[in-house]
Amino acid sequence: MYFSIGFFVCLGVRLFYLIIYGFITDFKINTNFNYHRNLSIILSLIISYILFRIIKKRLKEKNSEYSDINEIGK
Repeated sequence: MYFSIGFFVCLGVRLFYLIIYGFITDFKINTNFNYHRNLSIILSLIISYILFRIIKKRLKEKNSEYSDINEIGK
């Protein structure tokens, strides 16, 4: 489930960024397109990583009562 969330967030950010860039340039390919394509990859990875850290923090807070596996059987 979390892989799917990360994958679709990453893909969605790239698509959103490139569509906004396309509207700004009237969907014409110029020399800056390669730069913006690479920038969209970096931006999508950064946003996906931030989302990963937020989800990890929430899961850790939610499951903090079972932090030590040795205490489960006691």
